[in-house]
Amino acid sequence: MNAGFSGGAVAVIAFGLALLLLYKRNWRPSRIVVVLMLLAGFGLTGGIVGDGILAAARALGTAASTATAKAFGVGVPIALLVLAIAWVVIDMKDRVITIPTPWIALAIPTLMVALGGMYVGIGGEALSAIGNGIGGLSAAFFQAGA
Repeated sequence: MNAGFSGGAVAVIAFGLALLLLYKRNWRPSRIVVVLMLLAGFGLTGGIVGDGILAAARALGTAASTATAKAFGVGVPIALLVLAIAWVVIDMKDRVITIPTPWIALAIPTLMVALGGMYVGIGGEALSAIGNGIGGLSAAFFQAGA
């Protein structure tokens, strides 16, 4: 079984379960919904979507001048990533999960890829490895159950 396909399949299943839980609970998110959205984000970003985001981030990074990349490219994506992670962590520690939290959790892996693709070059590979790991784990889980 192809681990990349399995990672994508797990991501779609996690996203579907998160949407189902949101629908059944009158669109009120819970901690499990946030975790499912985060898993879906890593699974989707580690695959074909992640490759496209990584290519776009690299193109953006090379198109911008060095001064612009340092002023805009480093500060804004890092700030967005830090704010997104802080938002999710604070909401997960609180008793009340706010409505945007699952969607922010879904976007965190994309921000990681964009930031990694622009400046480090390892964001796509790291998330791809995570996606493949999730796929391998799910394949082992489903094969063991069969």
